[in-house]
Amino acid sequence: MHRGELYAFVASVADGVDHFKHGRLTEAMQMFNKALQIDGDNVEALVARGALYVCFFASRSLGYFDLMLAC
Repeated sequence: MHRGELYAFVASVADGVDHFKHGRLTEAMQMFNKALQIDGDNVEALVARGALYVCFFASRSLGYFDLMLAC
């Protein structure tokens, strides 16, 4: 990985984490995917994207339970 790719990778992960912290899950996923296009084996980006999947699907699941309880 050359210097420009490294900078783009680090910036993408940092931006993804910031989006994630502020609840902008779609934007976070885009940034983590961008980072993984640069380095598909990077543990930090894979873990961050995995955490995002857990958060996204957990919040979606809770919404379904709320709908069920309302019936």
